[in-house]
Amino acid sequence: MGGGHNGLACAAYLAKAGRRMIVLEGQGVLGGLSATEETVKEAPGFRMNTGALDMVFSNSDQSVIEELGLRRHGLSFAIADPWGSYLNPDGASIALWRDPVRSVEEIRRFSSRDATAFERLNVLFTDLWLAVRPYLQDHPTRPSLRTLGQMFVHVAKGRRSFRPLLRMLMASPEQLIEEEFEREEVKALMANLASWSMLPLSEGGSGGVLAMCSTYFNQKSSRPVGGTGSFAASLARCVQAHGGVIRVDAPVAEVLVTSDGTAEGVELASGERIKARHVVGAIDPQRLILDMVPSSHVPRRTRQELKALSNLRWNIGVFKSDAALSHRPELVGGRQELWNGLLFLGPTLEYIKRAQLQAAAGRIPDTYPQWTALPSVVDRDQVPPGSKGETLFLAMATVPVHIEGGEWADEWL
Repeated sequence: MGGGHNGLACAAYLAKAGRRMIVLEGQGVLGGLSATEETVKEAPGFRMNTGALDMVFSNSDQSVIEELGLRRHGLSFAIADPWGSYLNPDGASIALWRDPVRSVEEIRRFSSRDATAFERLNVLFTDLWLAVRPYLQDHPTRPSLRTLGQMFVHVAKGRRSFRPLLRMLMASPEQLIEEEFEREEVKALMANLASWSMLPLSEGGSGGVLAMCSTYFNQKSSRPVGGTGSFAASLARCVQAHGGVIRVDAPVAEVLVTSDGTAEGVELASGERIKARHVVGAIDPQRLILDMVPSSHVPRRTRQELKALSNLRWNIGVFKSDAALSHRPELVGGRQELWNGLLFLGPTLEYIKRAQLQAAAGRIPDTYPQWTALPSVVDRDQVPPGSKGETLFLAMATVPVHIEGGEWADEWL
C-alpha cells in the first residue's frame, strides 16, 4: 500500500526476491512527496518536484541505488554546487559548497571566529554521523554484531567529541547559534537550516537539526535528472522488471483482517478486494492503523502511541508552490552561481523567530522566510527542449497548519 519511494523500494526488494506482489497507489502518479509532475497547466513540459528536491543519502556505503541497480533502470544524477546559499536583501551571501573547506572560507569573509566555529561544529557532527551511519543501514531493532562493532569503533575514535556534542544535542538551535556565532549573516544562515525541522528555534533538545550540514558535506547530495520523480520511476521499472505489478489510481479503503488478527488483503475504494498473504503499509501510520484496520484488532496501547505522535505539534508547517519562468532572474549581489542550489531567504534570526511564533499561534506571519530554487538550472530535463525558461521551487518555510479561529481562506491561497 503506497507508491511513494519507500513503498516502491520495499516492492523492488520483494520482487527481486521472487515474491508475487502488487503496489497500490491511491494517486494518479507514483512517488508521493518524491514525485515530479507538470503542475503548471499553462506551461507544458515544465516538470515540477512535488516535495523533495535533493537526495542526501544517495552516496551511502550501502544504497538501494547500487543494490537494486537503479542506474540500469534509467537513474542518473545532476550535481548542485553550491547545494545551498544564504542571501539577504542587501546582496550579502554565504554559499555552502560540497567542499566544506570552501564553505568555511565563505564564512571567513564575514568572521574568522565564526568560520572556526562552523568548522568545529562540522567536525563534531561528522563524528556523530560516522557513529550512527552503520545503524541506519542495518535492521532497526536487531542490529548485527558487526554494526555494533563499527559504531563502537567510531565512538572510541571520536570520544573527545562526544561530550561537547551531547551538550549541543540537548540545547536548542537558537542557543547554539547565539553561543557559537557573532555575525548576523552567519546566525541567519544557521537559523534557516534549523527551521527545516518545523520546530521553534527555541525548542530544547533539537540542536541536532544543525547536523544537516555535515550530512550534505559527507554524503554529497545530488538530484535525479528529470526531477525527483525519476528516482521513483527507476524503482518502478525495477519492480516491473522482476515481475511486480503496479497500479495507480487505486486507493485502499480497508485492510482485510481475519478473526485471529491476521491481515489477508485489502479492499479498494472501488469495492474491489485483493487477497494476499502479507500486507505492507507504506503510508502514514496513523491513517493506516487508526483508519484502515478494524479497531478491534488494534491494541489500546498502540492507538494511544499513534495518537500521541508529535508531528507538527507546534502548528508550524510549510507552504510550497511552483512557477514556470520565462527566463532566469538576476540575483541581488550578482552571484548567479547561487541558483545552482537552494536559496535561504530568511535575512535574520529574529525574522525567522517572529514567523515561527506567529505561525505557532495560528496567525499568518508578517515575515516570510523562504527556501527557493530553480531546479532546472542544473537539470535542463525539467524544461522543454530549447527553452530558456526555468522551473521555480518556492517553499514558505514557516506558515500555520491551522488558522486561529477558522480555516484557510481562498484569498490567502
